[in-house]
Amino acid sequence: MAGIAAPAFAGSLNSNEIYNALFNLRILFQKLAPQTVKRDEIVGLLDKATGMYGDTGVVQGMDIQGTYAFGMDAEAPKLLDINRNKTQKIEKFTIDKFRQTDVTNDAYISKRAFLDEGTFALFNGYIVGTLSKAMDAFESGMVKASLGTFSAAPASMNISITLPAIDGTEATERTRAALIKKAILDLKADMADNSRKYNGYGFYASYDWNDFTAAWSAQYINEINALSLYSAFNPKYIEEATDGRIWTPKWFGNVLTSAGTTTASNTDIFSLVEVNSDESTNFPLTSTQIAGGVYRIFPGDLLPDSFNYGANEAYQMDPKVICKVFAPEYVYYMTGYQQGDSFYNPRSATTNHYLRKGFSDVIISKFRPFITISEA
Repeated sequence: MAGIAAPAFAGSLNSNEIYNALFNLRILFQKLAPQTVKRDEIVGLLDKATGMYGDTGVVQGMDIQGTYAFGMDAEAPKLLDINRNKTQKIEKFTIDKFRQTDVTNDAYISKRAFLDEGTFALFNGYIVGTLSKAMDAFESGMVKASLGTFSAAPASMNISITLPAIDGTEATERTRAALIKKAILDLKADMADNSRKYNGYGFYASYDWNDFTAAWSAQYINEINALSLYSAFNPKYIEEATDGRIWTPKWFGNVLTSAGTTTASNTDIFSLVEVNSDESTNFPLTSTQIAGGVYRIFPGDLLPDSFNYGANEAYQMDPKVICKVFAPEYVYYMTGYQQGDSFYNPRSATTNHYLRKGFSDVIISKFRPFITISEA
């Protein structure tokens, strides 16, 4: 017999096979199927938890001034000259965003729908637990989409690699992988030299590669590991090449700075904000919306077909991005607090549960490199 998809339980009992006037009253089991929603590790890596006092942090730095020839006795008249470093820059990072979610449950009348106390406790615990899962979904999508769509202004931090076109041969795949590896090794060596190329202020500096990590496009890493190295026997390079994290290509792209509408068969426009799939703004979704297939879109989710999006609220995936290289210490995602509250309403015997969070945008400091490596 072929397998079948599970039908919906409509609440009706089955009549007994022998005594048709009777019904099979016992439910054999009642199981909760929890949905896994993770808080991506990149959120924890970048999170600068600051507490509730104050709202702004600052980072400051300056360029070196250089040297000049020592003038012997001619230096004496300059003894009282004042020479202050005038290259100082100060950056501001502010917690000015707040999100909240809520859900209602009860501990009495709804018990009647459950087999036993344990199943009911699991159900209620999961309902309350969906608050943190919703916050994790928003936070993970917002942080990943923010990183994947950011590009530093200096051309030196946007590296384009010319690769041979994919033709299905191992030789070509190995060449593509080798050129990517060479570009990374060249970047590593170049960043170790003193230069003005790799920060947003043109300050003279060098950088330790160990202070940086990467977000790789799975499209390129999987190509390297599965197609170019399967007979090369070079596990050390695989380990080095995939250092960091591997993200699906959808997380990399370019912010759409003008409002627009997705095509009738959208495949590459993703959301930067949390919205409803029918373009409505209400929360929570109504029963009518849910019955009609409306769902919540989180940052990083593909927008529906023919969907109207606002300026800076969506991005177009760029399948040519190979990776982003950045210093986690200088990518600022700040969280001020996370607060959970509950309010019991004796009139309806229900409890409203709330979860709210204060946070900042993902802000990239100009004092350190933020490198985008792409295929030309």
